[in-house]
Amino acid sequence: MSANFLAYFGHLNIDVVFSVPELPCRGSVNIKSRREIFGGTAGNFAMVASSLGIPFHLYSAVARASHSSYLEFLRKRGVDLSHVYVGEDYGPICYSASDGHDQVYYVYQGPMANAFTSLAAAEDRDYSYVHYGTGPPDDYLESASSFNGIKVFDPGQELSYRYSISQLKKFLDISHICLMNDLEYERAQQILNMSGQDIISMVPIFVVTHGKSGSTVHNRGRETDVSAFVQGSAYDTIGAGDAFRAGLYLGLHEKMGIEDSVVLGSIVSGIAVRKQMPEFSASRDEILHLYKIHASNLRTKGKS
Repeated sequence: MSANFLAYFGHLNIDVVFSVPELPCRGSVNIKSRREIFGGTAGNFAMVASSLGIPFHLYSAVARASHSSYLEFLRKRGVDLSHVYVGEDYGPICYSASDGHDQVYYVYQGPMANAFTSLAAAEDRDYSYVHYGTGPPDDYLESASSFNGIKVFDPGQELSYRYSISQLKKFLDISHICLMNDLEYERAQQILNMSGQDIISMVPIFVVTHGKSGSTVHNRGRETDVSAFVQGSAYDTIGAGDAFRAGLYLGLHEKMGIEDSVVLGSIVSGIAVRKQMPEFSASRDEILHLYKIHASNLRTKGKS
């Protein structure tokens, strides 16, 4: 069987988003507005990746009762849903409070609380890349041996409450690429009681994202900083990291190296935050045109 390009594992959440003036540590805060949107790590990725023309299979689990409209929305965008397991229960639902810069999340997992990959995999097991995002760690680890392709570990915010020491070590051992933001990177150090550099050395390629400060690529001992791409004002940063991943995979699909792919991730993320994620409409050609113009300025430093 010839390899497909990408298997992307993660959540298709219904996001109930509260806009607040600030994120409090304790007490109460007034809600300025409330909106319900389609999201989740895999859902946001799918919205952007489908616009960019990236071939991928989406692996997720949802409940029919809560997600029929969401699935229909993704179908209309041309997303292949043949590997999405549709079950009972309800969810997954994510309640999030956002001040426009940072967020706090409360998640009801629904069908994503349990193993689902054996129900969704069907005959497809050969991929160029297998991306493990948010979801049940033991299920993902068990499936990893039966999926062929470069493993990408991207636990997201679930690293803080869903991963044991053993699970985290196993994922780092089997992965070729790891993606984390600053908070997740710090949390990984706490879980493993290891220095950041020791953790980075466990994976050939380790990308740490810094929000509006850009990202850092650690590629086999070589460190490269990539600036954030800012063009116009941001509507909201929810889903920015998922859009970044779509840009990264656009680069990998175009046979670019990891540093150039991260530059594309920065550009796509910067474009995506100007609207709600379901409204993303930029094309592959538009993003590659922006890359030609801005790449040299975004790649700010390289050292060994």
